[in-house]
Amino acid sequence: MIEVQTTSGADPLVRSRPPRRLVQIGAHYSPEADRRGRRPRTRGSAPLLLLFALTPVFADTMINLWPDPAAVAGTEVWVERGKGTVDRAVSSVHQPAITVYLPEKENATGAAIVIAPGGGFSHLAIDKEGHEIARWLTKIGVAGFVLKYRLPKTKDAGYTIDTALRDTQRALRLVRSRAREWNVDTTRVGLMGFSAGGALAALAGAKFDDGSANAADPIDRESSRPDFLVICYGAIPDDVAVTANTPPSFLVHADNDRLSSEKSVRYYLALKKAGVPAEMHIYARGGHGFGIQSTGLPVASWSKRCEEWMANQGLLRKRVINAYLGKAPVLDGQIAPGEWNDAAEFSGVTDWVPQFSATTDPQDLALHSYVKHDGKRLYFAFDVTDDVLYGIDTPRWLPDENPKAHELTREGFPWFGDEMELLINATNQWTAQEQAAGNGSSWQMVCNLTKSRKGGLGVGGLLEGEPRRIEAAWNTYQKWILNGAQEAAAKPKRGGKGYIIEWAVNFDPCLEVSPGKFYSTSMGDRAMGLNIALGDLDEKERGAGNFGHFHHEDWFSGAKNTRTQLRQWGTLWIRTSRMPARRSPATKTSPK
Repeated sequence: MIEVQTTSGADPLVRSRPPRRLVQIGAHYSPEADRRGRRPRTRGSAPLLLLFALTPVFADTMINLWPDPAAVAGTEVWVERGKGTVDRAVSSVHQPAITVYLPEKENATGAAIVIAPGGGFSHLAIDKEGHEIARWLTKIGVAGFVLKYRLPKTKDAGYTIDTALRDTQRALRLVRSRAREWNVDTTRVGLMGFSAGGALAALAGAKFDDGSANAADPIDRESSRPDFLVICYGAIPDDVAVTANTPPSFLVHADNDRLSSEKSVRYYLALKKAGVPAEMHIYARGGHGFGIQSTGLPVASWSKRCEEWMANQGLLRKRVINAYLGKAPVLDGQIAPGEWNDAAEFSGVTDWVPQFSATTDPQDLALHSYVKHDGKRLYFAFDVTDDVLYGIDTPRWLPDENPKAHELTREGFPWFGDEMELLINATNQWTAQEQAAGNGSSWQMVCNLTKSRKGGLGVGGLLEGEPRRIEAAWNTYQKWILNGAQEAAAKPKRGGKGYIIEWAVNFDPCLEVSPGKFYSTSMGDRAMGLNIALGDLDEKERGAGNFGHFHHEDWFSGAKNTRTQLRQWGTLWIRTSRMPARRSPATKTSPK
């Protein structure tokens, strides 16, 4: 056994970037030792030579969670427990921190997970339940953040579980505060906990807040709610609160664990009762603390099951769409053969973000879409599968919330009906939790199947979107519709069961990348914020319990209730080149 003490929060085996001068310790590099001009001290009779067999941990950087030095000075103790592998335990943590692992940019999905190792609150199994997990996550395109939190059983430190929970919440806020720098989607920041770290995960899923918008520290302005939980052989408190707002959860445990698997079972049943999406895997053998290491047992496959669950939850989908240069289509509400062959394609909506009832059946609601530009206009085509068309297959019933829903005024609901919404942030900038400005910099427009500004009630087309109650935004949107800055055609498919929307957006005045300056291809490839919504009304009873009795409202990006915040949108890249050759041509057609 090797025990290494460090007097700061530095992990002796973590190498930071950008590169700096490093001192070599055996086969390892320690920035901490370099700063102090000496090697880390060792205790006991075990020779330092044993360190040569260890494999170094490579990470982008380590970041302290709190701006001030730890109130309690102390020396961290690092103990190597592995036999042929790196399996260190760190204790006496006084400066909590995260170590950042980022996937290759081309592989990044935008998802991120804060990882809380276990260790019975006396130490942290920082490798097998931390760094090894983070390296696996980067391979599947997920950013990993290994959390080194203060431990309640640290002698004479006065730390409690609440101390560890505050560190966990701070880590979630910190990741969100640097989301743009780390290419992270702030609506897909999860928390994974092992053993005692699983207790923190369950507690963080019950105790969270949206942040304080006026906080002096920008980190404190961020939400501490994990968007999803992964709890591995968790020491879940029996009294932890579970509500409908508890994050979706993945649970794994071994039946022969000394920490009874009944803890996971009880938590799963509470999630199910609360209507929270959850998945649980109980393996016959595995014991406690199996981490992600290959054991030769079925339990070693849990990480693959977890990856599948994350993919099924839509957490691994890249919220990025490319619009390439192509020919202008005819906006007639029909997708003619070959008309969109030069366009990029994307689909939904079972893996999109549900605002109301989740869509699970593609026969109920589905979307196949195309996007391109011709150098002056941006074009979208939405091919919607919908089993019931509101106002066509059903009466034009009104919502209880607004009897004026179909009035084409600012008091109406433009999005009430079967509809698509297009939201673009041309500046691709935001500062806090603001929504669309209602002008060329950022906007939200609606295309409804059965009403429009130009055609009135019964004719599909464009309507003014949000923020419609702001008069300037309403006037801008209406001007765009009437002068053709945006155009759209919406028509049911022959025989029903869906509809087609074709939509055009002028670069000028609708894509204002900076004040008075509109996008042009001379600027080169450009990233903009993008969100898309597909709204679905059916028979009124099918939307029982939802606002307006909507059956579905699915969003390309974001989170329930906050999906219209600019920071939660995905990305639209306008490319100046033509689309690379596709494997097979698009052949979807709409009957004429």
